[in-house]
Amino acid sequence: MSLILGIETSCDETAASVVEEVVDEARPWRLRSSVVASQVDIHREWGGVVPELASRQHVRDICGVVERALGDAGVGWPALDALAVTQGPGLVGSLLVGVAFAKAAAWPSRVRWCRCTTRRAHRVDLAGARPGPAAGRCPRRLRRPHQPLSRSRPRRVPPARAHP
Repeated sequence: MSLILGIETSCDETAASVVEEVVDEARPWRLRSSVVASQVDIHREWGGVVPELASRQHVRDICGVVERALGDAGVGWPALDALAVTQGPGLVGSLLVGVAFAKAAAWPSRVRWCRCTTRRAHRVDLAGARPGPAAGRCPRRLRRPHQPLSRSRPRRVPPARAHP
């Protein structure tokens, strides 16, 4: 069955989990691992989330969180069928850390990846119901890391003119 690694870095927590697709129609997904690194103590003294501190802490935490999630699930990178990562909404710097990590991890291991939004991901029933079309499901053909993001032509930039 399919194994999917999910990465979430939209605000002040770095999270990764591994889910496995199972045959049961009532509960088609089984949670194999879930790891969360909280930044509550870091932001408490400031009275709220400081975006720059959050993104820097994501950079420090993400490798350990993902490795622990894979270890707790008892799987390695070659066993993964797909990788899902939060693309928004959230803090831009924090989201950038998660998306960059997902792309960088997907490339050498040749794992398919997709982006999903936090709003749609939260609509998925936590009891294991199948996500519907509005629930942030990955597209049927998950994006390969070597595929271009856009099929359109690059824009031509006019040459710079000399100043008089």
